[in-house]
Amino acid sequence: MYAIDNRTISLVGTKEGKVMLEVSVLYEDSEAKEVTAVTNLFIEVTA
Repeated sequence: MYAIDNRTISLVGTKEGKVMLEVSVLYEDSEAKEVTAVTNLFIEVTA
């Protein structure tokens, strides 16, 4: 897991043998509540 500014990037292995790149962006809305937006990117891994 890598923290870049307010972003967190994680590589996660799945049961199907895929690698998921998860990018979480933390930001505050107008009411100062912490909100997390998550984007998942699936990458096929071949041996």
